[in-house]
Amino acid sequence: MIQKILFLAFTFTIMVTVTPLVNGGEVKFTESLTSQSSKKSKSIQTLIDSLLKNGIDDKLTRSVGPDMDLPERALIKLFYASSDIDKSGKRACDLVFKSASDFAEQKPDSFVLFDQVKKGHDVTIMNYRFSLDGHLLKAHKMSGLNDENGKPIRGSAKDFDLDIEDKLVRKDAEKLFDFWLSGQYKKYPEKPGP
Repeated sequence: MIQKILFLAFTFTIMVTVTPLVNGGEVKFTESLTSQSSKKSKSIQTLIDSLLKNGIDDKLTRSVGPDMDLPERALIKLFYASSDIDKSGKRACDLVFKSASDFAEQKPDSFVLFDQVKKGHDVTIMNYRFSLDGHLLKAHKMSGLNDENGKPIRGSAKDFDLDIEDKLVRKDAEKLFDFWLSGQYKKYPEKPGP
């Protein structure tokens, strides 16, 4: 009985906390969430439209497709960007099509985001797959070493799936998705290449 009373008191406190008064009127918490969701949906649609119109036609690399639960060598439209001002890494945003007919009809399946960071000889590559409505579906990490010439050292690579329910994984994935959704990638154009 005491637990039930405490639960009701806690619930009432939350309800009062999330419905503040602004300019004499009540602002509903759900309206704020709906507004944010609507902005994100518009940003996603803008990114899809930009990729369909201006993206580079290509295919997923052999390992990325299976790592992301997609067909090997799936058709994509993509943009490249450097990961930051000093261009120490690369990023890519792939709009993925599961079949040639989907590609011809411009019916994308999902996004795959690529983020490569180089620090000295260490290389880390993160791949995230998002649904077209912005939900994280898959996360995969690969790390390895490069030699003095920047070539991968055979046998140094380690790769594994990440838990998409992990808060840090979700935070990093959302940060990268926001980089593409906000248009920041336009500030750091990068040509394709290794």
